[in-house]
Amino acid sequence: MFRSLFLGQFTEASKDEINLSQVTTDNEAMEMILNFIYAGEIDINYENLGIIIKLSSFFLLDTLRGFCADYMNETLSLKTGLTYYLYSVDHGLSDLETSAGLMIKSRFHDVLIYNEDALNLSSEELIFLDDRDILKHCSTASFLQFLLKWLEKGKTESHLAAGVYLLDSMEARETERESMELCSGLTEINIEALFSKLSNSLEGIELDKKEPLLTKLTSAMQCLFTKGKKSHSVIMVSGMDEAGPSTQSPDKKIGKGFTSPKAETELAIVTVTPKLCVIEDYRKQREDVQFHLEVEPFRQPVFDICAYVPKTRTWYYLCELHERNTPEYLVDGAGYESRFLVVGDYATFIDNRGDSIDMFNLQTKEWHSPDIHYFDLNFDGEFNPDVNFQANDVCYVVGKDNAQYMIVRMRLFTDQSFDQAIEMYFRGYILRDDGESWDCIFVSPHKIRTNLSDNGGMPEINARISKTSNELLVTHSTLDGGWNVVFVANLNDTFPVPFTLKSEYIENQDEFRGISILENDEAFLIVANGTKCFHNKIQVLYEYKFNSKHLRDCSANSKKMVVSTMLGPYYEDDEEIEYPCLCEVSITDGSSIWYMEGNMENVSAFSEVRFDEIKRPEKIEHPPPPFACFTRAFAGQISKKHLANAKQLTRFLLKEKTNTTFFSGDRTLLNTSLSRYTHFSMIHDI
Repeated sequence: MFRSLFLGQFTEASKDEINLSQVTTDNEAMEMILNFIYAGEIDINYENLGIIIKLSSFFLLDTLRGFCADYMNETLSLKTGLTYYLYSVDHGLSDLETSAGLMIKSRFHDVLIYNEDALNLSSEELIFLDDRDILKHCSTASFLQFLLKWLEKGKTESHLAAGVYLLDSMEARETERESMELCSGLTEINIEALFSKLSNSLEGIELDKKEPLLTKLTSAMQCLFTKGKKSHSVIMVSGMDEAGPSTQSPDKKIGKGFTSPKAETELAIVTVTPKLCVIEDYRKQREDVQFHLEVEPFRQPVFDICAYVPKTRTWYYLCELHERNTPEYLVDGAGYESRFLVVGDYATFIDNRGDSIDMFNLQTKEWHSPDIHYFDLNFDGEFNPDVNFQANDVCYVVGKDNAQYMIVRMRLFTDQSFDQAIEMYFRGYILRDDGESWDCIFVSPHKIRTNLSDNGGMPEINARISKTSNELLVTHSTLDGGWNVVFVANLNDTFPVPFTLKSEYIENQDEFRGISILENDEAFLIVANGTKCFHNKIQVLYEYKFNSKHLRDCSANSKKMVVSTMLGPYYEDDEEIEYPCLCEVSITDGSSIWYMEGNMENVSAFSEVRFDEIKRPEKIEHPPPPFACFTRAFAGQISKKHLANAKQLTRFLLKEKTNTTFFSGDRTLLNTSLSRYTHFSMIHDI
């Protein structure tokens, strides 16, 4: 660098002295830079990082800038992420810009916006962040509160001009969203108080943008308060008692099915997510192969149940599950075989054989496990009494008039050891009014010969019942290659006869693992949902037009979409290993695919994918979940009473581990493997 400065075409080449005061007046920092140039060593900490990386760029010291990048990568956290992101942009550190950008975009709306450090952003920096869509997930209410505090702290012409720009940007985002944002009375009071404080402090100050800013703020507040009241009325249950839902304990018999009486409902995505104690235990399992059953109980809550309402773009906290009452298999790792759904008042978990159903009442916060009885009286004559059979996977689905069905894959064995399956077939059951008894209504007419590769691992069954034709469509794939099956049954018949649309053995290919079944006005769509076999990809694979008895392959001509927005979520395609801390989950309500992903620490993302009339996918981003990994999820209609008294989630649920290294007074916080670099390797920098 100095060779170019003194011997090149720069004006400094003709001078005896060069004034660097415009670069820095920090003599200590300059001494550190000179020491690095001649000795090849430097101590970097959080306090001196800014000036060191600035000087490394000015003096073209690429190796030193690389050291700064290493330090930032090692100490990247929610506390440092915003600063590091701005450094990475200013100094061309593209990898760090990507990783820090993911973090702050994911967490600006529920962490950084509440931090005092964000109030120190310059007007140029805040506009830059807005232009990069870092602020896009902020709710209008939270952003207005932040903006009012930021303006109160600044009160310069550039701050007010930026405020006008940011309010216009916020209004444009709100226009694009198909949602009605909530605003509580307490939030409304707080915003009004902040606005009054800002207005008073601006009195007597002559600024060109003062009146336009105050006018826009007033308009934004009025719009938010009006929409907030409408949204609240949408979520609230008509005639809900002011005291809240009943806390009376449920009877053992739950009425028709295990649903509650018909109630007002709202589309929601309901999640079961691990607490920090479970995540840490999971990491220990991965590192030490030490399972939870071999260590002390948690003795504290283990899961959170939350719900997201797309109509209001709002996350709600419903409740937590304690280990002492939660079924053991959900905590110790066997829960990877379970299904999860919300039916009436209950968050319901069904094991893979269908012989255990555990139901958590979201109103009373009590567990209930009904006695399950399967009746095959209509078909017993077709079974060979000398053959042993075992249920190996189930799929629960709700149909017309809230009728509830269970699709069960049966495997046939030659002896009671259940070591070697020889055949498999499917049964369909409907739930009786007592809520505990299931009647068999169909058996698949053809039994499929199995093989050794079909005996291991978990298969996957998906099913959906058409609201239009009342047909049941079922897909099935085994794990690690085997049988890929699709069949349809007309539930308008009392005892429907399944019609096989596809039954094919494909070595090392699980065609229907990681799929969702969607429905439009005239057909079912079998869609790759971005998980398992279809890493990141969403695409229409097959179409079944109602009552056609024909499955059309669309995969060659349908458009693919990469849905993941993150760097390297887990792709092990094995929930047995990942459960209960999954880094991605994909579910459907029948109209859209809802894809969530996280890095198990502080980054998460949430997307909805819809399909247009010609089956092209369209991606809509939603506010990232306030957690970074998942245990189970469900998408569908839930009772509004679950939301009426639920707490609105505005902040990230997981506490980040404190990284004490950059808070210490020790100035040798990072000595980034300097032994790897010799003075000679730095000659080109000089």
